[in-house]
Amino acid sequence: MPHVGRLGERVLFAHGYSGQGVALANLAGKLIAEAIAGSPQQFDVLARVPAKHFPGRAWLRRPLVSAALIWYKLVDHF
Repeated sequence: MPHVGRLGERVLFAHGYSGQGVALANLAGKLIAEAIAGSPQQFDVLARVPAKHFPGRAWLRRPLVSAALIWYKLVDHF
């Protein structure tokens, strides 16, 4: 599930599609456009969905991300 929300009154964000980008990017884009146009109700509902925390918190984040990047680089190579 992507993470969407607000950083301020006029700053909206959407990121973290992780393989589910086609359908959810279209939905997030539509809801962001509606929020900019003055109808933020549906965007605010999606923004209330909590973001999942990275496993291992801060002390394992870099090693796990590095391992995943190496793994997928190898998978793409072979």
